[in-house]
Amino acid sequence: MTVYNPRKATLLIMALFMLQPMAFGAWLAMIPYIKVSLGLNKADLALALLGLPIALIPTLQLASRVVAKIGPRKTFAILLPIQTGVVLLPFLTSGIVGLFMTLALFGAVVAFLEVALNTYAGRLEKSADLTIMSRCHGFWALGVMIGSLLATALFGLGPILAVLLVCAASAGHGLPAAVKG
Repeated sequence: MTVYNPRKATLLIMALFMLQPMAFGAWLAMIPYIKVSLGLNKADLALALLGLPIALIPTLQLASRVVAKIGPRKTFAILLPIQTGVVLLPFLTSGIVGLFMTLALFGAVVAFLEVALNTYAGRLEKSADLTIMSRCHGFWALGVMIGSLLATALFGLGPILAVLLVCAASAGHGLPAAVKG
């Protein structure tokens, strides 16, 4: 990877580290709503929530190969918009099995995006002789927080619309950052 402007590339990858997890943060803020709307008890909710990590962890292996082959930028360009749609699926489900499956799909999408983020940041560190990974992960945590805050603030518009707006903003700003990177 050739870095022509390391400062610009660093700012763009940090922006992506903040923008991508906003969808996850928006979803986290809606867990109580989903629990009530689906009539789940605590145990059912806990089982359904396992869908995300159960899919995410093994998908990381596949994602690492795919991202290495097609590159992080193309991965962002393809999956940031898909993440916007996938994060809305739990609102359309009718029970524990559907919630588990939609969260598993979300986990798989997140795995690809996380590998792309870390691959790009790692390549940038190496090519520009920078140390940015810890700051990037700080921006990831900030993105989760911002996504949760925005979804909560927009909840009055309706939970689906609140999450859609957060995710659309995330993808809408993330795509140009990925392409410019």
